[in-house]
Amino acid sequence: MAIIELIKPEHDAQIEQIVHTVLAEFGASGPGYACADPQLKSLSRFYRPQKMNYWVALDEHHKVLGGAGIGPLSGSDDICELQKMYLLPEGRSLGIGQQLMQTCLEFAKQYYSACYLETLEHMNKAQKLYRRNGFEQINQPLGQTGHSRCNTWYLHKF
Repeated sequence: MAIIELIKPEHDAQIEQIVHTVLAEFGASGPGYACADPQLKSLSRFYRPQKMNYWVALDEHHKVLGGAGIGPLSGSDDICELQKMYLLPEGRSLGIGQQLMQTCLEFAKQYYSACYLETLEHMNKAQKLYRRNGFEQINQPLGQTGHSRCNTWYLHKF
């Protein structure tokens, strides 16, 4: 099990690097992906308003293995988005993704009626995690996330 805690400024650079590393692993670098988001350099500042949070997963040595966040979906008052959920390879298949997912969904259902996410069709293990947690695939994107190159979308209703 990992230590799950809210992001702090000292985690920002590590999470930025993890997002770039994982997306590159899946051939997803450049515009239209989360690695191009301007807020990526300082997620600890970006995730401060009410109804938004970002959590990091730390190993027993406090190394950041990944993270995930919840924020409002642009253009909607009652749907949130699961944002920037990425884990390094050494953090996968250990239940850490499930820990992050549970943390995010418990927070989200306090404020929203549904949670949206977008991903890539070849991120199969991630999609299994989403489906296992009640997400259902939908046929088109929602909101204006700026992630135009994502090609698979999910919605979880609370």
